[in-house]
Amino acid sequence: MFENVLFLRFKPLPHCFQIIGPGLGRERKILKNTAAIMKFCLDAEKPLVIDADGLFILNDEIDIVCGQRNVVLTPNAVEFRRLFGEDDHTSQDKINRLGDGVVILKKGVIDKIYIPLTNEAYTLPEGGSGRRCGGQGDLLSGSLATFLCWFLQANQQNPAFLAACASSYFIKKLNYVTFKKMGRSLLASDMITEMPSVFKSEFENIKKDLPGN
Repeated sequence: MFENVLFLRFKPLPHCFQIIGPGLGRERKILKNTAAIMKFCLDAEKPLVIDADGLFILNDEIDIVCGQRNVVLTPNAVEFRRLFGEDDHTSQDKINRLGDGVVILKKGVIDKIYIPLTNEAYTLPEGGSGRRCGGQGDLLSGSLATFLCWFLQANQQNPAFLAACASSYFIKKLNYVTFKKMGRSLLASDMITEMPSVFKSEFENIKKDLPGN
């Protein structure tokens, strides 16, 4: 982890991104060091996807990401309440403090994307299956970071919002396709196996459906 930080210091990449949180744990020293790494990455203007125990850090240090650019938070319903509270009005006030460069992808049966400052919340299409396996959130954060990198490279407007939409759709579709094959025995590793075919069918074959093709 620290080697990667040093690499960024001496060989900056234009859209190198960091995913912070999955598998992190909550040991005090690790959380302290991770908070420092998070601040370093943001000072270096590196895009961040923050999930799991990375969000736990923000429970007490939400100011780390306030006013930053190209940051996506991926809380589930419980993590969302810990970060922003139970009351809708109070939650919106806390969300607004994040600034217009931070996007929230709230995970659930139906995912929602929150855009701070605009008071906009987008409900995404329902998908997936009745079997949400352990590790699926890690696949979401990884795919989200990949899409974010691609949208930044393509100079798209609202890259974090687009990445959140694309990754939510991709993982739900991936879960659905894999569940049809594996049923209740579905594991995250099974979803990884199906990634190439699902990605190809959903994102690489789009030209054949366009007019003139």
